[in-house]
Amino acid sequence: EGESGFIIPTGSLDSLKEKILFFYNNKNKIKEMGESAVKSAKLYTWENYYREVKNTIHAIADEL
Repeated sequence: EGESGFIIPTGSLDSLKEKILFFYNNKNKIKEMGESAVKSAKLYTWENYYREVKNTIHAIADEL
């Protein structure tokens, strides 16, 4: 929250307005947060997802 984007509750116009005004008053944050969001998104690859699922399955199997 606030590093690579914002979470806005569904239907919360006040929250949406607040975030729009935040970016209007902090234009430098648009690029900064956008770059951070891209870095975060790159962590969520199919390879990483597969590795996490595989490791979880192995950990569960080892406990049996």
